[in-house]
Amino acid sequence: EHKEAAALAERAHGVLVRTRGPTHPRTLSAANTIGMAAAADGDHERAARYYRLAYEGRSDSLGSSHTETLVAMRNLIGQLVEIGAIGEAAQLAESLIPLADESLPEGHAYHGVFLIERGRTRLASKSAGSAAEDLRVALGLLSEHFPKDHRFVRMASDLLSRAEAAAASVPE
Repeated sequence: EHKEAAALAERAHGVLVRTRGPTHPRTLSAANTIGMAAAADGDHERAARYYRLAYEGRSDSLGSSHTETLVAMRNLIGQLVEIGAIGEAAQLAESLIPLADESLPEGHAYHGVFLIERGRTRLASKSAGSAAEDLRVALGLLSEHFPKDHRFVRMASDLLSRAEAAAASVPE
């Protein structure tokens, strides 16, 4: 199912690149769709490649602090963590929060979503204490906006448990 969706999106992406250009919003949406399908299929290298196209194109066309650029950046960070490119993921994740602060109102749900990604990246970087701090804030923010069974609330809660367990296992 995901492979078929990705194949259709790749064909559409190719047509859109030729007819509308690489940074047209529809072209970038097609790249994002391919990234989603590839990620769902477990092909994280391919997902990262297409999420990078979406992120870089949106950054060039919309600016680095536009919400769509930030979401594309978050998607890319997640796939970079999956493929083990922790250094690049961490660098992007550290810049994500200040960019979000520039463009989003205080307390916006996306702040929580973006903090999840930075927390996950910090956890992968073996910085469990910092990860737990991010994830506590994320969980608090997201709990204000979503029910406790929402996927982002569950994700923040699960990652927070992992970060706290990792932090507790590190000798002082």
